[in-house]
Amino acid sequence: MLKVTISLEEDILQFVDQYAQGNRSAYINTLLAEHRRRILATEMIAALKQDAEDAEYQAEIAAWNSVAGDGINARAYYNTLSQPSAATHLCQIQVVFNTLNN
Repeated sequence: MLKVTISLEEDILQFVDQYAQGNRSAYINTLLAEHRRRILATEMIAALKQDAEDAEYQAEIAAWNSVAGDGINARAYYNTLSQPSAATHLCQIQVVFNTLNN
């Protein structure tokens, strides 16, 4: 972890001290990590919505879906991978998107 110096308004510092339980750094780090997670989730949903509106992308997904029943047990295969490929991530994103749209 890196050390940094920041300036806070007095009322913000009082708020941090009220909830930090003696560890300002951990509290601020936790807040920022959660904020980052929310931003990334919002960006992911926006990207998935954009993909849903992209006819060319949807045609490509449909083409890939036509070979999805080729006898490969996708879940078992995925579990054997130490580092999932980009195609695996694309499949996961598509599953998340389908879940969000239902």
